Amino acid sequence: IATEDQANAYWCKLPAIGEYNVQSYVCSPSDGLHDGPRLKQQVQGYALSGGGRSIQRVDVSGDDGKTWTTAQLHQPQVNNNYVSSSRFSWQHTTRIPHLELPWCYE
Repeated sequence: IATEDQANAYWCKLPAIGEYNVQSYVCSPSDGLHDGPRLKQQVQGYALSGGGRSIQRVDVSGDDGKTWTTAQLHQPQVNNNYVSSSRFSWQHTTRIPHLELPWCYE
């Protein structure tokens, strides 16, 4: 699509992105990195909801989904007198099995 006229032909065919599934992202630690030889690791990230709904909870697993615990949610930040209730940051300290740490041997 190179011109506004070409774009106008598609406006009625494409739905607006106002609704989407809840998504959560791990921001720290980076993929595959651990903060030293410890059995526990703090994990941080953020979660987004669709349609302006708030996030009620984020569950975190450190053992490939065998067990889950609830992360601590942080209130959204105010930006220019606007609070986005659909985006929350979270953090959790989870146990990491020692066999997953590259410097541990049994």
